[in-house]
Amino acid sequence: GGLVAFAAYPLVLEEKLVGLMSVFTRNGLSEQIGEGMRSVANGIALCMVRKRSEEALDVSESKYRSVIESIKEVIFHLDPAGNWTFLNPAWSAITGFEVNASLGKSFLESVHEDDREQNREVFLLLTSRRQEYFRYETRYLTREKKVRWVEIDMQAIVNREEHVTGAFGTISDITERHLSEIRIQQLAAFPRVNPNPVLEISAEGTLTYANDAARKMAR
Repeated sequence: GGLVAFAAYPLVLEEKLVGLMSVFTRNGLSEQIGEGMRSVANGIALCMVRKRSEEALDVSESKYRSVIESIKEVIFHLDPAGNWTFLNPAWSAITGFEVNASLGKSFLESVHEDDREQNREVFLLLTSRRQEYFRYETRYLTREKKVRWVEIDMQAIVNREEHVTGAFGTISDITERHLSEIRIQQLAAFPRVNPNPVLEISAEGTLTYANDAARKMAR
């Protein structure tokens, strides 16, 4: 009534041991049964590797999705006609438009009307392979028709046959930076355009700047 036969088959795939299949029986194992079990072992090894690959892929996709959704910059894909085919959630945060409602629409619809021709030319240069990459600043309109200054990095998508299948890139909201630069320029220009005399004197007592009004008064 005890064990009569025992067989163990390594589960090997691509020269890597992925497991072990063991069989205990009270009856003898014929060579035919052994061959059949060896075939089963190979099938189990293949299934185990496939399962592990699928689980790894699920984890990778989950991590990828998490990263994409947490990035503050817009990540986008455009088809050859310039229509959105992919947008991450940052698109809604910057423009107020829903991602699903924007997909399939031309990217030019989101651009300020005074900047559309520039954006159209950039896209045509990319898709015609006359330029491989662009970084430029432009204005987008939000759902509430407010202006957002953005910096766009975009390059063409080229397949193995060297055909352009669209473009991809990022959109960064630089509105605050742009407004800060304007304020700095205004402050820098203030002494020059001020109708009153403006002088700048160094710590050593040296005159380092005098605007037009001050120079006229000195005459």
